[in-house]
Amino acid sequence: ITPRDSITPRDSITPRDSITPRDSITPRDSITPRDNIAPLAVALIGLGRIGVMYLSNIRANTQLRLCCVVLSPRQDPGEVRAQHGIPAHVTVSCDPQSAFSDPCIEAVIIASSTASHVDLILSAVVANKAVYCEKPISDSLERTGQCYQAAAQADLPLFCAFNRRFDPSYSHIQTQVRAGAIGKVQTIKSVSRDSPVIPLSYIGPSGGIFDDFSVHDIDLLLWVTGDVPVQVFVAGNAQIPEFSDYNDYDNMMIVLTFKHGTLGTIDLNRYSSYGYDQRLEVFGPLGMLHCEHSRPNHLVTSDPSGSTSTPLHYSFPSHYDQAFRNQLGYFVDLVRGKVELSVTERMTRAVSKVVEACKESAVSGLPVKIAWSEEEIPEY
Repeated sequence: ITPRDSITPRDSITPRDSITPRDSITPRDSITPRDNIAPLAVALIGLGRIGVMYLSNIRANTQLRLCCVVLSPRQDPGEVRAQHGIPAHVTVSCDPQSAFSDPCIEAVIIASSTASHVDLILSAVVANKAVYCEKPISDSLERTGQCYQAAAQADLPLFCAFNRRFDPSYSHIQTQVRAGAIGKVQTIKSVSRDSPVIPLSYIGPSGGIFDDFSVHDIDLLLWVTGDVPVQVFVAGNAQIPEFSDYNDYDNMMIVLTFKHGTLGTIDLNRYSSYGYDQRLEVFGPLGMLHCEHSRPNHLVTSDPSGSTSTPLHYSFPSHYDQAFRNQLGYFVDLVRGKVELSVTERMTRAVSKVVEACKESAVSGLPVKIAWSEEEIPEY
């Protein structure tokens, strides 16, 4: 046993008031990553429904350094800074030029409304910034092409964020399908039921159920199969009557016939009372791949009345948390030249082309054929 007279006396112990206080510790978002490469300096444009999630993910990612947050004109910079605890060294402004004019910022992450995307992308490219943009680039094929052309001429990456490609389960399904694990795909089915119901004020700026919602599933089906549809048929209505006031739908089925014979269905609904319901099934002659909706945990409670599972995730930020984080990490690697662009212009334009055909079918109530030139078909 250590003799009593060799124990360090109390008065030689470091006094409590000389210990480094918490508020002087280097914040997580300013730490240089382990590989000693400086974090990518970024601006976040848009702090609405999805922008708040990006704010959290950017600040948690040591590969990124947040320099600027751009708000909508309706938001107050001071209130937002206080509400979200944004440090003083981060600019908070309603003027996008505060991000574009800062020479230290290398890339912008655009999480604003669809209608604002094109102007922001073009301004970012002129300012020599790499661009990460929430889907879709635009609701116009022509303007989508303008954005990619401008980025190519400036030799800058333009990444369209189809986050489901970065979900580990969906990514594994795509890998298995492309490796021939189930043979030629005969049917592919996706289910996307949203939670909570979106505010009615969100419908107009978002582009509605087609541009805001169906694009995810359309991209997913094209990416998994590696094929494009030659015909679509859409049936939809507004089970929530207020959606019809905006010429939009909240309840929809899309049937797709693919070029090489695969049949696909997309089941969409804007409100699921039991949580955020996301599923994918791919069937072929050698078997089936099926991705169930995920839950926050796998607890099952059983008693004499039966068994109950933990409810589904409430909404997309928690359900696709890992996908969004993976996507940001991929973007850093893209800007650093470590990976190739995985969501190409052709892929983005192909989704937009299918969306346009779906809109036409929903209005006419008839199937719509889609013609593809060889130059339009993406290489998945």
